[in-house]
Formats: sequence, structure tokens, C-alpha cells
Amino acid sequence: MQALKCPSCNASLDYDGRSETIRCEFCGTTIIVPENMRAGAYQAGYMGGESPEKADSIHRILELVHHGQKIEAIKLYRETFGVGLKEAKDIVDHLEKGQPTAVTYTTVTTTSGNNSCGCLVAIVIILFTLGIVVAAMVPFATITRVIEDPQTFIQQVSEGDVQTFVQEVSQVATINRTIQNNPLVVTSGGDGLGADLIIENWQYNNNANDIYLSYTEEKEGNRLVRWETKVGDSSNNLSFNVGFDNQQVYHTSGSTLYALNRVSGEQAWQTNLSDIVDQRCYGCLRSDQGVVVALTADNTLFGVNSKTGQTLWQARLENDSPVYMEEGFVALAILKDKVAVLDESANAGAFGFALKLFDLNSGELTQEMVPMCPDVDNFFDPAPFGYYDQVFIDETQDRLFFLWGTSINGAECLEEWSPETGQPIWQTRLPGEASISSSIGRGIVTEWNFSPYFAFDGDTLMLPAYDSSIQGTVLADLSSGEIVFSLMDNDYEMWPIGVQGDTAVVWVERQRGSKQVEVWGLDRTSGERRWQHPLNAQYLFEMDPFNDQWTYELTDTGLYIVQLFATPNPPELLVQSLNTATGALNYEVKNTLADDFWRGLARSPGHLYLTIRALIGVDLQSGQAGKEWP
Repeated sequence: MQALKCPSCNASLDYDGRSETIRCEFCGTTIIVPENMRAGAYQAGYMGGESPEKADSIHRILELVHHGQKIEAIKLYRETFGVGLKEAKDIVDHLEKGQPTAVTYTTVTTTSGNNSCGCLVAIVIILFTLGIVVAAMVPFATITRVIEDPQTFIQQVSEGDVQTFVQEVSQVATINRTIQNNPLVVTSGGDGLGADLIIENWQYNNNANDIYLSYTEEKEGNRLVRWETKVGDSSNNLSFNVGFDNQQVYHTSGSTLYALNRVSGEQAWQTNLSDIVDQRCYGCLRSDQGVVVALTADNTLFGVNSKTGQTLWQARLENDSPVYMEEGFVALAILKDKVAVLDESANAGAFGFALKLFDLNSGELTQEMVPMCPDVDNFFDPAPFGYYDQVFIDETQDRLFFLWGTSINGAECLEEWSPETGQPIWQTRLPGEASISSSIGRGIVTEWNFSPYFAFDGDTLMLPAYDSSIQGTVLADLSSGEIVFSLMDNDYEMWPIGVQGDTAVVWVERQRGSKQVEVWGLDRTSGERRWQHPLNAQYLFEMDPFNDQWTYELTDTGLYIVQLFATPNPPELLVQSLNTATGALNYEVKNTLADDFWRGLARSPGHLYLTIRALIGVDLQSGQAGKEWP
């Protein structure tokens, strides 16, 4: 045992030298003990009796701080204790400096009608000291008490009648179902109702947090749960994946693949795979033409009969590394009756990759495409398609395009290839010394998934391109391979949004003077700027431009911009509609939210679905946003 001072009341505490948390017996404060003050390894039997869920989160926060991942530590602290950004940042700063830090949070919120002055303050103080009792009985609960007689209540609790309080609180407790990640749009809507969504949500309990998939639908203006199924818990939160077709929903749990009836949620069949289908492998569970395709973590492709669950074929890829896709990229696509996937290949050399096409019904390898971008001066060897290069696939028209190479061998190549012959149809090059950054990520971009880096619709491709230290944008016509325009400017950094009619829309950040962020409308043929519109979203963290604090939707009816403001309190969601031809503002609507913790995004015609703790639906026709579930 060693001496430790409480940061809140300065009392001397007995500390075992190993635990990550300790509770002050004098003021009831929980203290997080940084690594430099602990003599031994992490001890699961932490001092102070903090709830297991919070203790696990604290352990993860300390690990993130130790590895320098401050942003993730701040996010997790806010999520765990429900505090504001500044308070979470201050806590993480203290831990980073190796200082013992008091955890300050309240478990219970009370309202007392017109008798709130003075009495409410006293109640909060008393309940804070009882926080550990409440947390033990009702973990991670959102509790609201309307107290008829505050003075009597204070007297009862102060006299030690804690059990009565806990029983009453337990009766009105609502256990949190915290929504995670991007909702999955199962139906597109368009019938006057919102889309059917599959939502990943976690239910907190005393042990591992249970993870559910909830199939939700809109009825009479309300979002209801048609059915739900448990897919795992927080100990294996990445070992599941989800897909669907017109009849069934498919999900993995561990290495087992399940098929559920979309209407009833009843299980149709289950079958075993060779490994898990990692949740970070986007698009790794697909159903098409009666075949469910799964790509497991050991890089094995499976083809399964969607009606019976019978394994039709399996094909082991050459790549040994697990496939983790960045958002906006998918691991596989369907071209006619072929499964397209990136894989290592002996034909591509030591550092090259190939796009392989497997027959959807038999698993036979039918094509292996190995693009090579030649050096225009014939000084360097041709550049093979590499790990961080991109493939664009239009599944509706069965067309595919490669973008790869380096500025060293005379700019990057853009080519269209034939899925039937496995040969290039046309080739062009990015202008000048322009190239694509390897930090963008890798994988396949389709016309239905949403890439934050490329605007691809099957007919045109807009991409960010670098020339020395300048980041601009390039627009290519995919019908011919023609580079329509290339816009580079030392004063601006640009990212593509998309093309609508005669207007190309880009996201722009000033690089000189103020860091003003804007949206520009460019002439589709010349790249000349037609209009500009400022963005005002307050970024919580300095990250890349697509940092979960704003998003957009480009449609035939206009450009819709959604910005989240953490301050003033309560948070606001600003929805704006712009005319893409003129940049004129069609409407601007401010919506008040209960939280500012943005987790995910999904799109359906006329709607955006944002995961901001709860599910927030945004009607793009009106700009109105509101909580839909739970």
C-alpha cells in the first residue's frame, strides 16, 4: 500500500500501487491513476468498486493515452461519462501528464417542478455521493425523477434510506441502447415513408455489453423495431458483418453465417465459414443472383446458396494480410456473374496487386487483370498496380476503371478495362506531375457506396490530385477517358463533391490567411468558378476535412449541406439547400439536438440518417431533423 492524495478533497488515500481506479472514502470521488504512478500491471480487481463497464472503458482510455491516441481517448471519455468536450479534453491532458485525475459525473438527473431552486442543488449533491450505489443497481441508466416533495426526499436519503431510493429509481430506469456506426439502408423509401434501416446498437449490462442488430421500419410517422437479433458482445465487437437481399438479411456472428427472413426475423438457415467476417471489411457480405458471397478474415471467398445455406464454393486468396477497408471503399464488387476482388499476384511482381474475377456460381478464377503504367520516357520500369491504388466499378453497367502509377514515371494512369476480355479499352494520364496520395486508402469504389475522396457516378470521375505541395481537383469523362479540366491553385486545397448538370462541386479550404472552408460550383467543361458558399461547422478536432462534423448530398434537386455545431448549448444541426447552377440558398433550417457525438451516416432518396447517439432523420425536402429511434 502507498499514500495517494485525493485531487478533490486532498484526503490521504490507501492505494495498492496497481489498480487503475480508486474511490475516495471521504468524498466519494473516483480517481483514475495514470500508468507512471502504478507499480505493477493492470489489476482487474480495481479499488473502489467502479462498475465493470466503466472500469473497462477507463482501462481503454488509459491505453489510448499511453499510445498517444488522444482524440480517441477524448471521444471514449465523453461517451463513457457523458461530459462535454472541454471537460473530456482536460481529463485526458491530465492523464497524459501523468497526474491522478478525478472523474466527475452524475448518474442521476432530477427535476422538481417549481421547487427547483436550492432543493435541486442539494439533491444533486446527495445523489452524487450515492453514485456508486445507483451504478451498481442500474448500470449505464438514464434516470429521470420528478420529486413531489424535495425536502422529504432529502431527509429520507440523508437518514440512510438508500434501499428505498434505489428501488424507486430502478422502476423508472431506462437502460441505454447506444447506436453505433452507420445504419444500413435496406429499402430505399420513396413510398412516402422513410427507409427500412438495420441499426447496430449496444445494450449495456453488468458484464459484456450485448450487441444487437435491430431491423427498423417507419409506420405512421414512427420508427418501430420489426425484429432484432443478438450478434455478439463487446468482447468480440468486430467479429460480425451484415448483408441483405430482397428476401433475407444475412449476418455473421463469429465464424457462423446466418440467414434471417426480412419480414419476421426468423432464421432460415446457418452455415459455418472458415473465419470471421470482420466488421471493418466493408462490402464483405453480399447477396446477388441467389448467391451469398462472404470474404473471411483469413482471406477466403465463400459462395453460399441463398435459399439453402449450402456452400457452393470457396477460394483462398493469395494475400495473407487481413482486409480492413477504409470507409468509402469496399472489398468486393459484382460484375454480371463475376465477383471482383483485389489480391496479390505473382504476375504483378513483388509489390503488385491484381483485380481477380471469380465466377459467382462456381468460384472459378476467370480473369486476372494486372495493369502496368509505363514510363513515358522509358527510363523507369512500368509501375504495377499497388496496394494503395484504386479501382472504380460501375456494377449497373458492368464497367471498371483503374487509377494508379506515380508521378516519377510521368504521371498516373487512368484506364478502362473490359471484364470480358481482361484487356484495357482506353488509357489516359493525369495532367502534368499530378498524383494521388497513398494516404487516401485502398480498395474498390462503386457507384452505390460513398467515398469521401472520389466523386464517381459511372459517367464521370472527380478526384483529388497533388502537384508538388498543391492539392487540386481533376475531372475525367469516363465515356472517353478525356481529362475535362484540372484545377490547381497554391491558395486552396480542394476535394471533389460531385457533378450535377453543368456544375462540378468541390470542397475548398483556404491555405493563406484564414482557414475559411467553402463549397464552390465550377463550370463542368472549363473548371471556371461560378459561385462559392462558406461553411461554418465547428470542428471538434483537427482532422481531415471529412471529420464527421458535416456532410452533404448532391441530387437532381440541389446540393444539401448538413453541419453540426457543438456550441452553443444545446447543439444545433444546420441544414442548407443550394441551387447547384447558381449557388443560391433555397432554404436554411436550424435544428436543436440533444447531443453532438456523431457516429455514422446513411443515405436514402430524400433523407439522411445520422447516428448522433440516437438515430437522427433529416428530411432533405424540408430541412427538418429529429430523433427517430430509440
